[in-house]
Amino acid sequence: MYYIILILSIPLAIFAEDRLRLKRADVLENVVIDGQAVQYLNGNVVFEKGSMIINCSKAINIEKTGQGSMIGNVKVVNDNQSITCDSLHYDSPNDVLHGFGNARAWDNDYDLLADTLVYYSNLDSGIARGNAELTQKNQIITSHSIYYAKHTGEDAVSYTAEGNVTILEDERKVTCGLAIYNRKDQTTWLKLDPYVNEKDQTISGSEIILRYKDDVMEHLYIPAQAHVTTLTKGLRETTTNSNDTAATTRSEVQFIDDLTGSSLQGFFDAGQMDSLQVEGMATTLYHVFEDSIYQGKNIASGDTIIMSFEENNLDHIVVSGGSRGEYTPDSVTANIDGQIIYSSEIIDYIVDQEQTDLHGNAKIHYTNMDLDAGFINVDWKTNMLNATPQSNFDSNFTYQKPTILEKGRDPMTGDEMTYNLTSKKGRVTKGRTSADDGFYTGSKIRNQDKETFYIDNSTYTTCDLEVPHFHFASDEMKMINEIR
Repeated sequence: MYYIILILSIPLAIFAEDRLRLKRADVLENVVIDGQAVQYLNGNVVFEKGSMIINCSKAINIEKTGQGSMIGNVKVVNDNQSITCDSLHYDSPNDVLHGFGNARAWDNDYDLLADTLVYYSNLDSGIARGNAELTQKNQIITSHSIYYAKHTGEDAVSYTAEGNVTILEDERKVTCGLAIYNRKDQTTWLKLDPYVNEKDQTISGSEIILRYKDDVMEHLYIPAQAHVTTLTKGLRETTTNSNDTAATTRSEVQFIDDLTGSSLQGFFDAGQMDSLQVEGMATTLYHVFEDSIYQGKNIASGDTIIMSFEENNLDHIVVSGGSRGEYTPDSVTANIDGQIIYSSEIIDYIVDQEQTDLHGNAKIHYTNMDLDAGFINVDWKTNMLNATPQSNFDSNFTYQKPTILEKGRDPMTGDEMTYNLTSKKGRVTKGRTSADDGFYTGSKIRNQDKETFYIDNSTYTTCDLEVPHFHFASDEMKMINEIR
């Protein structure tokens, strides 16, 4: 008999722990409605179920069905989890709590606010609707609805946020229509018109995937329709002449740098942007400043564009695969005559040095001048071009001696060339050119103007062979091309 009583007492104990029990109330009224006993409770009402304690001002409890409604200063405490709201309905058999009005759920790792809240107590998960706001791991997530779950052993919740989603993290702001965060992988999927804004930069795409490591941004990926805009600011100088006196004024200007492509990857260092890589029909528009003074704009395109950053400032741009660009000087401050069009296998723009390196099959067109070479360096500070036959970036690039062609002249080739875009003067090392029916060579060829050239260690011949059968030689030669 003793053993039978012991066995029966076990399920009774479990049942007692499993049901919602009234612990206390100032006023208790029992009534029968439709044959069912209903408790009306008032004043300092306390319920208990297992480790869960519910406090409220008033309550209606149907003990048989395990359904309870609590009103006024409702607070639920379950181990380290807490909930507060204006009113609460508790479906005890299914362990589901419905909170209404100023609902809040929190523990040591997260804090969730909403107009209404559905909370599954056994799973530590729920649904927040209406002005939902989740705070965790230095982030504030707001949206119309947030579906969340905290899994065993994790120190933050996984969630799906829907409708007007905003994620704030330090100086970074994310907006989208749908955000899905997986705590285990520390990955956030941004869908439905996603944008990532930080300082003066905005990143957008078909969707954006953010990956974190130790809760710090590590990687960003856009599979399609990648677009980046950056606000740049500086000054524009304007010089006016009055009564033989020049006056220079400065005014503030701002532009939008633009980067587009099929896909994009962003790499971060300690949460700060380190580099961007755009692939597929990549195009960038960036504005050039020298000592904060606006100089002009550059448009470059290619299969791939890589941008590197130093302390959040653009440091390097590398364009590869069918690379070409156009530089348009500012019409107000320009000291060069027109647009510069350039192309090469790889375009490397070093922002802080204001230089562009054209590697492999390099070409530049400027007003009436065309320059081809294996490698060309453009110094935008001095407006100097330096051309050599071979790029040191990749030995597989074609060896190509610099060749310059100016309108009305025969081509000139050499081992090395320099050309000033402002003065339109240049110099050729070990150069060769033709004029009328003859050919000229020299260790150095430089022009004084469009018609006059000076040649050091020169030769002249009418033989078109690389090593002519005969020639005239001179230490110095002056060649004048008459305009006819």
